[in-house]
Amino acid sequence: MSFSSNKVFSIYKAAWSGHPGEIWLLVIVTFINRLGTMVFPFLTVYLTAEKGFSLGEAGFLAGAFGAGSLAGSWSGGKLCDKIGENRVIFFSLSVSGILLILLQFADSFSSIMLMIFLSSMVGESYRPALMVAAGKYVGSSGTGRTMSFLRLAISLGMSVAPALGGFVISSFGYNWLFNIDGATCLAGAIYFLLFRPSKSSVRKMESATEKKEDQNFLPEKKKVEIYPLFLISTFIGGFIFIQWFHTVPVFLKSAWGFDEKIIGIILGSHSLIIALFEMPIIHTIEMKKKISASVIAGIVLIGGSFFPFLFPASLLAAFFAMLIWTSGNMLYIPLNNSIALNFCPSVNRGKYIGRYWMMWSLTNITGPLLGFQIAELAGFSTFWIILPVLIFPALFLFVKLQKKLISVNNFSLFFQ
Repeated sequence: MSFSSNKVFSIYKAAWSGHPGEIWLLVIVTFINRLGTMVFPFLTVYLTAEKGFSLGEAGFLAGAFGAGSLAGSWSGGKLCDKIGENRVIFFSLSVSGILLILLQFADSFSSIMLMIFLSSMVGESYRPALMVAAGKYVGSSGTGRTMSFLRLAISLGMSVAPALGGFVISSFGYNWLFNIDGATCLAGAIYFLLFRPSKSSVRKMESATEKKEDQNFLPEKKKVEIYPLFLISTFIGGFIFIQWFHTVPVFLKSAWGFDEKIIGIILGSHSLIIALFEMPIIHTIEMKKKISASVIAGIVLIGGSFFPFLFPASLLAAFFAMLIWTSGNMLYIPLNNSIALNFCPSVNRGKYIGRYWMMWSLTNITGPLLGFQIAELAGFSTFWIILPVLIFPALFLFVKLQKKLISVNNFSLFFQ
């Protein structure tokens, strides 16, 4: 027992130690920002229950979030290469905070769609800027751990946000969600402005990382050949994953009869589990070089997380589905992010990271749009069967990518 406890402690200690101060800054800013992310899990519920839109209309409106995210991922990546990721981070946090507060005052279909698009476009430019910034301070062998650390900040914030959001809705109404979310974005912007790395510090860290890591980057011709395989596989996996933030909350409320508090607790529990276990798990996987198996297992578990919804409604089934999804999430997302980051040369990293986040943005467009359309036309049960079937093309593309990358010695790290 003592040996096991000491071993577990050493794994946690190794996972947490050795992060540069600049990474800690990004983690703190991201935590402040995500602490107030209460709107997103309840957006489709807000549109249907509060604003009275149909499932199909809510799908289109939620799709505007994805369209804005797509534009923000592209523009954010491009701007990182032109004006620097620090300026993009500050602009994204400050302006999106104002837009989120204003979103509550939109009433018509067109005005809500416009505000969702603008707030998403500005807010989602943060994602590529965050990854570009992180890539300047870590080497390729530890990017999975760094991505997990940044996700920890997201998970800690979002473990509180849905549960707190459900309480706020029940006690004060939906408008307070927009106010709190906007205020935390502004708080994150102020904190980043006060403690952002100096230019000399950035140049020093970036130069050291480039010297050690540039030999690991694929030639441009090779990247053009295989990067699309990775992007398409990411899109399919993301489409399956994102349903938990769109169709699942609506299903739990409309079909299974759970209120916002229960939905918030379920989603909050997911984030709390990630916060507790993901970093040591990812650190162990990287040390054992089992990244390929982890990504594959993660995709399978995410797809399989919808099967419990085929059974009669119960809180136990909902939590079991969440546990399956959470397990897949931990094994798939941080290491997939890591692979994306290690594809990129340091000189135009923003362009490649922007393309990667565009795939996730596309899932935010097609996810609610197609998901709600299928659910409305064929029923939720049919949709819960279709989603696991999509696992197979995602796995096929990833394995094909694996075979191409394994032949490049410098990338063998990812697929041992």
